[in-house]
This record gives sequence, structure tokens and C-alpha cells, in this order.
Amino acid sequence: MGGLFERVTPLEFDQFLNPSDYEDINAKHIKNQKIMKNVYLVIFIIYLIIGIISLAIFVKLKNWYIIKQRNFKLTFINGLFAFISGLVTLLVQIYTLPCGFTLYVSDVINPFYNAIFLSRSLRIVLLYKFNIFKGKNYII
Repeated sequence: MGGLFERVTPLEFDQFLNPSDYEDINAKHIKNQKIMKNVYLVIFIIYLIIGIISLAIFVKLKNWYIIKQRNFKLTFINGLFAFISGLVTLLVQIYTLPCGFTLYVSDVINPFYNAIFLSRSLRIVLLYKFNIFKGKNYII
């Protein structure tokens, strides 16, 4: 089965460029591509099921005190954008998508949910590490 970064010899490259001259190589390549597409389709379906169930459970538990403390809206938006990013990453392996679509995901959605993650991490550090109101032994 062909890998993503598999090296090819000049002869194999010529065989790929001129498939009519080398029918057996072309048939093997098409078979390998179908296998890889089916593998990615199974991974995509599993990802879809896990992602949708996770987001649904998160919405169902939005009134739980831990989720309220972590800010439901930001966490849900972050999870939704991470889900969309993973969805597009897997869809590219199965279907041909427009360049603008994948560019939008990589240049807008990914930095957005990374910024949300970093700001939430900073919030946790500021609230819990440097909180002056938590109980410490101060000498007065």
C-alpha cells in the first residue's frame, strides 16, 4: 500500500505518467488509492460520530458548575472550530475540495481556536496561580 511520502524511482514515475504503457502498475496504483480512500472514510465516520456525540453531551451538560466555570460559550466555540478543522482535514483525503475552503480553515478557523485555547490557558493561570484572594498565610 502506498504511503503519503513514499519515494519513487524514475522508472516508477515514468510508469505513472504513461499508464497505458504499464497497465499493471496503473491498476495497482488505483487499487491502493481505493484502499486508502476506504480507510480514510472509516476514520471520517468514526471522527464524525465521536465529535457530534461529544458536542451534544457538552451542550446537554452546559449548566454543570464546572462547565459554567470554564465559560461554556468559549469552550463550545473552541470545540466546534476544532471539530470543523478535523472534519475538513479528513474530507480533503476523501474528496477534492475547493482551495478557498481549505485555505479558510487553515488561515481563519485554526488560528481562531488556537487563540481561544491560549486565552483560556492564560485565564486559568491568572485566576488560579496569581489569585490574591485565595487562602494564603500572610504575615500582617
